[in-house]
Formats: sequence, structure tokens, C-alpha cells
Amino acid sequence: MSFSARFKGTESFAVLMLLFLVGYGAAAVATRTSQHVWGDDWAQYVNHARNIASDRDYNDTGYMFNRQRPNIGPPSYPPGTALLLAPVEHWAGLDIKALKLVSIGCLVLALAAVFLVHAGSVGPMAALAASLLFGLHPQVWEYIGSVLSEPPFILFSLAALIAARWRPGLAAKMGWHLASGVVVGLLAYAAFACRSIGITLLAALFLYEFAGGRLRRPWIWAVLISAAACMLLQSAMLGLADYSEELSQRSLMRVLVNVGGYWESMAFLLPLSGRLSLVTPAMVILLAGVGTYVVACRNRELQSHLAGWRSWVEAVPLEIWYLLCYVGALIVLPFAPNSRYLLPVFPIILAFAVYGGIVLANALRWQRVVTAPAVILSVAYYIVLWRHEPAIDPQGGAFCEDCQELYSTIKSRVAADKAVAFAKPRALALLTDRHSWIWSDKRSAAETWSEFAATGVSYLVTVNPSHELAPIYPSFLSWDGWRSRAGATLVFENASFRLIEIGQVDAVSNP
Repeated sequence: MSFSARFKGTESFAVLMLLFLVGYGAAAVATRTSQHVWGDDWAQYVNHARNIASDRDYNDTGYMFNRQRPNIGPPSYPPGTALLLAPVEHWAGLDIKALKLVSIGCLVLALAAVFLVHAGSVGPMAALAASLLFGLHPQVWEYIGSVLSEPPFILFSLAALIAARWRPGLAAKMGWHLASGVVVGLLAYAAFACRSIGITLLAALFLYEFAGGRLRRPWIWAVLISAAACMLLQSAMLGLADYSEELSQRSLMRVLVNVGGYWESMAFLLPLSGRLSLVTPAMVILLAGVGTYVVACRNRELQSHLAGWRSWVEAVPLEIWYLLCYVGALIVLPFAPNSRYLLPVFPIILAFAVYGGIVLANALRWQRVVTAPAVILSVAYYIVLWRHEPAIDPQGGAFCEDCQELYSTIKSRVAADKAVAFAKPRALALLTDRHSWIWSDKRSAAETWSEFAATGVSYLVTVNPSHELAPIYPSFLSWDGWRSRAGATLVFENASFRLIEIGQVDAVSNP
């Protein structure tokens, strides 16, 4: 008996999925806190949302972009996440618990989308397993405790894949056919508006249609034109900055480093003991390859009128095209590899890997033997993952008591036209309504002080040597290192922070 035969049909899996989503959402809402980690992407999204809600210039966030340190983030982000946050920010203000509801809602819907997008290709059992494994992963669960762009990005990208499956035939009214393409294009743009790498979704749709010899049909052009129109409108209305400073750092060595880095990132997501972790990506990719091959074989049978290599290329599922385009972009782009960048396509990998395992078990007639042990082993493995998950911001993150005291002091003692240097400039800009900037990380003391003068920064916030942000500070900007700067004056101090007025700094030419 096959795995699927143990249940009556897709409806049974759908009911289990619904129960999981209800429990997951309830647990996420109940465990929210009013704290937030330092990592300050979230602050820029909220500041953009505040500007939208208050009809201010979208790009006026108070964050002073340092071109010598572009990895901190561009001067502005695409508006997708900010648009979702704007109504909450308008009604609740800077209420972190309320703002987290956006991430939670998007994540719950994204888990439903994981099931829906894969149920038709790898079957409801593998789709349900992928949803559970993805949603219960410790790194994914962290989404509920943060204001992030990943949950809406995952939701919209998977929704576009789902919508792409519904495509009226050419025999139907042309209007409906074009409308279907416009819907997919809008969803693809929504993903792009949350994270720019969403452009790979359009690339995947184009390649999928090209492989199937369908480029002459109007559907794909409706997708591309509607998405491109939205992108052009976004550019014209908001004048967003981009990652051009970082993109100029491309090199072949960077690509090779990224390949190894993302292999290690996959091992980090599904670790084993010691060096065995490096085997994990190979195991998962092998199983996912088996699952993809079987789905492609089934699709090829449905397209038996095509022969040779073309039928195999056409048989590749759309989800795999998207996975290949997305990972290919990560490898080429000159950003430091990070496991969080893999998470948006992690459910696709999991779905096809689970399906590959099911196929192998059925082929070897092991399904009766391995079902219960596989479930037990997966549960035990995830329990171990959770036990080894490191504590997040034990010092309280961006809303600790010492932080609040610092923000209050800056608001009362730093003039509105003055700028402050800090390790997390976007968070400080949001929480103090002052302009904030971060120094370059490859400059000498003299060059850095010159940067202070050139950018008009008058104050420095430094941190206690035991603070989690201390490694970001060079020695001459450290807890006591600033004292070597003539004219610098201590304005405020508590256990975690010192606010220093830099005074007059003579600008010198930078190399």
C-alpha cells in the first residue's frame, strides 16, 4: 500500500493542514513580545511605513547611507513590506507587538501556500510534510518575533506559482487568458516589491514558457508587461536607491566563495554532528533530485508528443525553475552567503526531498517499515534543533531599558538638525527621530574622524565592551577609545551606552 492510500484523499491532508495553521497562528500570536532584535532592516521597513501612513517623503527615514559601507543596507527599500505595515503603524503607532502581526499573518498564509503549490506536483502528503518541516524550523519560527520582509516575500512568490497553474486555454475568451497573466504578473511584482530578488520569479516563468515552446502565446507577455509596468511605476513614484555599490564588487572568486558558502548555509539549516553537516546538503539535494526526476517523468508522459531533450526540459516543474533561478542569483550576487537567503526557497527543496524519500521507499517496498521511524526521527531531530537554537539578544535587543534611556536622552539633548553615529543607524533613526550614520569599517582613525566632519555627524553612541554590538566598533570608537579624540565630550552614560559629542572635527581629504 502506498503512503497516500493510508488516507482517503487530499481532503484529509487539507484538514490536517488547516488544523496545523490554526494552532501555529494561535501559538505565534500568543508568544509575541514587545522586544525586537537589533538587526535594523526592520527599522527601515517601519520608517518607510510611517512615511506612507503620514504622507511624508517615502525615502526620508533619517538613515544616512555610507557608500563606503553599503552592506548595512541601501538608502531605501522596495515598498512591499512597508505597504503592509503602514495600516498597522497608522492605527497602532510604533507598537512592535502589533507590527509583528503582519509577519505572523503572512507566514501562516505562506505555509498554506507551501501546501497548495506542491500538492499538485509532489502530492498532498509530501506537501503537508514540507509545510510542517518548514514552519516548525527554528529559524522560520523566528519570523514571528521580527518585522521582516521574508514572510510576505515567500507568500507572494508562492501565490504567483499557484496562480500560474490556473491558465484558461486559448479556446477560452482571450480576456480571461490575459487576465490570468495580469494576476500572476501583479503577484510576481508584489514579491519583487518585498525583496528585489523576486525578479527571479519572472525569469523562472519566462524560462518555463520558453521550455514549453509557449512564448508566442499572450499569457507570458501579460505576466511580464504587467510586472514591468508596476516596477516602472514604482521607480517613477518613489525613486528608490539600489544595491549598485555592492553589485560593483562582482568577481569570479566571489561566485566560488558563494557556492561554498551556500553549501554551508544548507548544512546550517539542517545540521548534523561535526563535519557530517557538510553531508546534509548532498543528502537533501539527492532526494530532491529523485523527486524532481519522478515529477518530470510524469509530466513528460503527459507531453508525449514531444521527443528527445525538449520533452525533458519542458517536463521540469515550474517550482524547480524558480528554485534554480533564485539560487543562481544568490551565487552570482556579491552578498555574503547567509542561511536566511535560502529560507524563501527552502520549502521547495523540502517538498521535493520528502517526495524523493517517499518514491524511494515505495520503490524498495519499505513504506511499511520506514513510515513510523521516519516520523519519529524527524520529530526527534527537530527537538534537538530547538534545544541547540541560540538565545536571541539576551541583553534585550533594541527595546531594552538602557536603550530606552538612551533614546530619551538623544531626543532631549541632541538638536533635530544634528546627526548621530551608531552601530545600528536605522534603528536609532526610527527610535529617536534623528539622522543616524555608521562609519566605514576599513578606515583609519584620522580618516574616520574626517568622515564624521564630511557627513556632518556631531555625536557618537558607543557601547560597553560586553555588549553584543561591541565588535562592530573599531578601537578608536570603543567604550574608552573615543577619549583619544581632542574635543570629544561625554554627554550621557549608563551601563550599556555612552553618548559623546564629537565637537569640531577638521575635515581632511580621504583617499
